[in-house]
Amino acid sequence: MATSLRISGFTFEEMVDNTVDGPKFEGQQLQKYQYPNAEKTLSDTVNSLATEDFQHPPLYFVLLRLWVKLWGPSLTSLRSLSALFSILILPAAFWLCRELFRSPAVGWVAMALIAVSPVQVIYAQEARQYSLWMLLTLVSSAVLLRALRLGGQGRWGLYSLSLALGLYTHLFFTLIALGHGLHILFVEGFKLTHRLRSYLLASVLALVAYSPWIAVILARATDPSGVSWMDESSSLTQFSIRLLGVLSRTFVDFGAGPAAPAYIKLLAAPFILFGLGVSLAAFYALIRQTTFRIWFWLVTLTGTTGTAILLSYLILGKQMATTRLMLPVTLGLHLTVAYFLVQLQTSQFGHGRRLSRGIGATLLSIGILSCVLRLNTPVWWNQLPDINEDTPAIAKLINRQDEPLIILDTTTGITKNLVTLQSLLHFVEADVDVRVVDRKIPAEIARARHQDIFIYIPVDSHIESQAELQIALAEKYDAKLEPVYDSLWRIAL
Repeated sequence: MATSLRISGFTFEEMVDNTVDGPKFEGQQLQKYQYPNAEKTLSDTVNSLATEDFQHPPLYFVLLRLWVKLWGPSLTSLRSLSALFSILILPAAFWLCRELFRSPAVGWVAMALIAVSPVQVIYAQEARQYSLWMLLTLVSSAVLLRALRLGGQGRWGLYSLSLALGLYTHLFFTLIALGHGLHILFVEGFKLTHRLRSYLLASVLALVAYSPWIAVILARATDPSGVSWMDESSSLTQFSIRLLGVLSRTFVDFGAGPAAPAYIKLLAAPFILFGLGVSLAAFYALIRQTTFRIWFWLVTLTGTTGTAILLSYLILGKQMATTRLMLPVTLGLHLTVAYFLVQLQTSQFGHGRRLSRGIGATLLSIGILSCVLRLNTPVWWNQLPDINEDTPAIAKLINRQDEPLIILDTTTGITKNLVTLQSLLHFVEADVDVRVVDRKIPAEIARARHQDIFIYIPVDSHIESQAELQIALAEKYDAKLEPVYDSLWRIAL
């Protein structure tokens, strides 16, 4: 919901004021909070981010708003821009491999690995900025390597532009730029050479261009609401397991999240260990067989992000080991393994070619299998399965009724419940009536029109909420709740 709400130009506060504890409305009327509309402009989109969501810079949301206005409001148009960026990642990866390794073969292998990578496929289907972030990471890296090799003000100007675009896409792009700087600093021997001066000038120009959003960040930095998810507590063992699980999704993802059945985890375990083992071997070979300029580039690409996430946990206790924030690390793994496979193929080692083909075929096969499993599963681990898994089934039950009324109770959490309601409304008929209530049950229910009145409580704690509702309904209407399906209850009048 966050992305669709932002491109609509409305703030979350405005949506709550206009829907919660107000009159009933048809579900399709919520579309104005999901797509561009006549009431709000592009500047409202930027303002809503600056006001409520400063940790998400505005570039992707501005592009998406323009894209949806061009192609019309639909889930397809909402998600297709990310798919386009993901497709562009492939030639960008090829370009970077050409600049870094001077080898087209490494580029082709990297493209193949990225094309079937479960984590890349996931974010290619989400209306979020992560595909653009990865695209700009690859493009800025390739542009920088070309500027370092050939020089020229034009190339350094393009690098500065790519930095500015990256910063306006994701806050963690600062770590990508930092990695670039560390690489140049070490390669140039800590001397203020022409290359280092050019990098510093390009970075300063990018920061000047980014300064308006820096001002927004400084003004809102004391507001923790947007990053409260980082405060989730976990032991070092839990953090380590989570980190390894995130890294494993570079090559394999059978849906083995924390809530997955034990047999899924057992099935995925050998493939996860295989992918992690290949990654370690690839980094070892990279450091042993390439120059400092090459291997240190990939170390800084993966290391700045990985180190920041590790230190945030060890020092601040922040839980940032998420798949989306680790995407630069997965990109580094793809490039490193691609180099490893090509080197095995061309090495003097007797079984090198056979080993390279076997490892490559296995990685591609488990990647394809992971993608097939994802496509055939309605709700994956990244889509709040504890809440959304039964949404299609609930929608079918509602659609069978003649004139149903859905009452969304937000007592247990306005944000999460409104998010889930919008997900549900994608599946129900457009003219289904909805009423959203917070902390109280509506004083009146239109019995004349609605034969079936449902209470929808899409949260983990719906059992406690059910008990509260039963008491309130019994007092007001001499009625009780009848369970229908998971988070859906029918009011028995």
